[in-house]
Amino acid sequence: MVDFYYLPGSSPCRSVIMTAKAVGVELNKKLLNLQAGEHLKPEFLKINPQHTIPTLVDNGFALWESRAIQVYLVEKYGKTDSLYPKCPKKRAVINQRLYFDMGTLYQSFANYYYPQVFAKAPADPEAFKKIEAAFEFLNTFLEGQEYAAGDSLTVADIALVASVSTFEVAGFEISKYANVNKWYENAKKVTPGWEDNWAGCLEFKKYFESATLDSKKDFIISRPLTFSSHPGVTFLALAYHLTTLEYLLKSNSVISKVETLAKIAISATVRWSPATYSWPSRKVSRNPKAVSILFKSSSDPSFPKMVDFYYLPGSSPCRSVIMTAKAVGVELNKKLLNLQAGEHLKPEFLKINPQHTIPTLVDNGFALWESRAIQVYLVEKYGKTDSLYPKCPKKRAVINQRLYFDMGTLYQSFANYYYPQVFAKAPADPEAFKKIEAAFEFLNTFLEGQEYAAGDSLTVADIALVASVSTFEVAGFEISKYANVNKWYENAKKVTPGWEDNWAGCLEFKKYFE
Repeated sequence: MVDFYYLPGSSPCRSVIMTAKAVGVELNKKLLNLQAGEHLKPEFLKINPQHTIPTLVDNGFALWESRAIQVYLVEKYGKTDSLYPKCPKKRAVINQRLYFDMGTLYQSFANYYYPQVFAKAPADPEAFKKIEAAFEFLNTFLEGQEYAAGDSLTVADIALVASVSTFEVAGFEISKYANVNKWYENAKKVTPGWEDNWAGCLEFKKYFESATLDSKKDFIISRPLTFSSHPGVTFLALAYHLTTLEYLLKSNSVISKVETLAKIAISATVRWSPATYSWPSRKVSRNPKAVSILFKSSSDPSFPKMVDFYYLPGSSPCRSVIMTAKAVGVELNKKLLNLQAGEHLKPEFLKINPQHTIPTLVDNGFALWESRAIQVYLVEKYGKTDSLYPKCPKKRAVINQRLYFDMGTLYQSFANYYYPQVFAKAPADPEAFKKIEAAFEFLNTFLEGQEYAAGDSLTVADIALVASVSTFEVAGFEISKYANVNKWYENAKKVTPGWEDNWAGCLEFKKYFE
């Protein structure tokens, strides 16, 4: 039995409960009383300094971030690998769907409903459009598919069904999306622990005392939040996917002090729309220095001659992939995507990536997006050793937690604060800046006594984080205020393959601050 700190109404918590049921792990459920501030007590902060739920403790090993927990449970306790196959390509698609769930689908729910539920803000029609867009993407992914990522149930289905069922109790019309609806009805039947998930949904539904959807999709809610401390609550703002460089042209930030007993300040949604700019192309010198133990010889028959890479040099997610490719010795056939010309919306690119985001990788016909999923894929497919992403379930779990932290907390805090100023000429938002400071405090705590972000050597977590932190640097944020982060960052500049390419991209991005 493992200890599990949770709340039944939480979608991320429910995804873990279903995964545990699927692999036969009994959870010692510990209801965390946020109203009493139990998540902020020293004994819980010692377990999880980010003080979020769900949190799992397995014989002294603490882990948070629901999707990282799901993968850990399967890798540690699964009798087979069917829920998370060892095949790099199959696993990559599952990872992409997990990041899609966190950064696009679940985020769209938070952006639209949470300000209404928790802060009694009016419904935002633009945020509702993001929900519709997320369901359209999912509908496309599920075309001709019984499952979300392959031909059998995986952790991607479990995470997604937890999110989609939350939309159901909120009154969203899932039936409008034929593929999603068909998949969802089947998922209810085949997902272990569905009954527990639905019981949690009904708990969540209690917060919808008076829900109506009129022709304008207005949602009326009168009860405050009393149950969630997930990072999605704390760091709301992106209404579109984090790795999509369709940047802000208009922004309307509504900041509300949420009257919850957890005392969480929530930034309301930032509205996104396609950009009318693109980064100019820039040739950067290639550094021949590489860490030879990390990559295969080009004579290896499994080694690619080159993979296509759709990108923009200033993009932090793109830069993380460039550095990872350098670390494993994969040469990228870089294809600059001109967003200004709408190249990401052309049929030929939509066929590759229906979510039309960057970065996107195409490896011998296999298309993949979501930068962190790409990073893991490159290491698992082409890394000579597993040092960048070890096979040990515990080590891998910590790396995954840091990757989700980077996406959902650190990088998101950057977007929430800087993007409205840079791309929409909006004034600086002090509340959003506090989220940056909080994110760096968390990272500073993670790095206490550590040379690397997730273990005793460089991993993909360091690479993703250094891409994000270097973006903060060119934005003028004072990294030096955080001693552990600063020490780690200075070392990372020296030991991360492809740092020079990353910095060249940062300088491209810096132009928008000048």
